[in-house]
Amino acid sequence: YVSPDGYIENNGAKISATIAEAMKTLGANGGTIYVEGDVVVTDALQIEEAGSERKPVTVKGYGEDLAARQKNRVWFQKTDTVRKTPFNGEIMYDEITLKAPVDEAGIFSNGVTVTLGENVLTENTVKNNTAIDASGDKNMTLNLGGYSDQSGKNTINICGGSYGDISTSYAWNPGNFENTMEPHYSFFGGTYNNVFAGARNSAGGVFTNKGNVTYDFVGGTFNDVYTGHYANGKNTGVTRFNVSGGTFTH
Repeated sequence: YVSPDGYIENNGAKISATIAEAMKTLGANGGTIYVEGDVVVTDALQIEEAGSERKPVTVKGYGEDLAARQKNRVWFQKTDTVRKTPFNGEIMYDEITLKAPVDEAGIFSNGVTVTLGENVLTENTVKNNTAIDASGDKNMTLNLGGYSDQSGKNTINICGGSYGDISTSYAWNPGNFENTMEPHYSFFGGTYNNVFAGARNSAGGVFTNKGNVTYDFVGGTFNDVYTGHYANGKNTGVTRFNVSGGTFTH
């Protein structure tokens, strides 16, 4: 169990203040973590510090029914200019709300499989405002994709929720840069604004991804899907779009 104040009313079990502490309690065998309240995950470092490779962990909200469980939130956050959200083992989020960072950042699975469950809710946030309940233009969406210096496999299964941009990389390069990233996204449900097979690169240089890109479209609703890039970038590996379902606007 996780609660930011270390307390859950009428619960006699051990209560951790962070997801990392709860993972240490579970140990290498994994299990289920129940979150009460709003838990902030900064660059997922609290998750990485939980130890070496482990068996799968499921993170759910705490409550008597689905609506109550979905009121609890995990907020992916970042520090300084670091935009990384790695994981050190298989992890699934379900029956909980995932809140977007205050600045552009994507979720990168770091070689394992991350699953966003059918009953996940997603919530936008206010750019560069650190108040978790900030009011105003909630213009930052939850995005998926690695940072340009992250290499290896990024495997994410998405079954529910609403997302802004899905891409191979959120590159931020002052000059030309290359790396080998192999994203494998499987879309089973949810709604999506933009899906890019390449980089979402907003800097002056060109980002070259030398890895293979695989997107499986099984379900979900999509606004715009691109086989290329948002801006400067290129893929020199194989790009595969496997389409067996889903609804596409453009």
